[in-house]
Amino acid sequence: MPINWNVRALRRKPRYQDVYLAYLDVLGFKNLMKRYAKGSPQHLVRLFEKIDDAVHHPRESGLVQQYLSDSILIWCTRPSSLPYMFDVCNMLQDELLLEGCLIRGAIVSGQHYQGCFDQLNLSTGARNRKSGEIIISPALVKAYLIESKLWEPVIKVEGAVLIDHNSLL
Repeated sequence: MPINWNVRALRRKPRYQDVYLAYLDVLGFKNLMKRYAKGSPQHLVRLFEKIDDAVHHPRESGLVQQYLSDSILIWCTRPSSLPYMFDVCNMLQDELLLEGCLIRGAIVSGQHYQGCFDQLNLSTGARNRKSGEIIISPALVKAYLIESKLWEPVIKVEGAVLIDHNSLL
């Protein structure tokens, strides 16, 4: 084995977190790609910047986001972050409607794991923290299954999430 052979290792021990997760499918994204992405990705990058600005609420929101092609994942661990999540989902619906896209999705509670692989230099022990990410999420699967059965461009909120949200009021 070469001296500087690198291996990939998870950053820390994998553990599920209990989260509230919004899975948002951007309907019409393919049409946006056809319309704007041929010459330059600039318009679509600006769209993702708007999404990113919406998620990073001016107040401390506790929200985390991830983009998966034409889908947006937003999650948080605290019930106190649910009003921000609902607010962001509403803003995203408005912003994307102005771009000619609708959103269909689901907000659920469940288990979620997001981790990162690091490149590990076996000879020096140094880690390259710019390696790939991994998501293992029963919550995402639950949200996707709910979203895939919807016909209208709505965001369905699981009953348990509404109960947790209403307990804050």
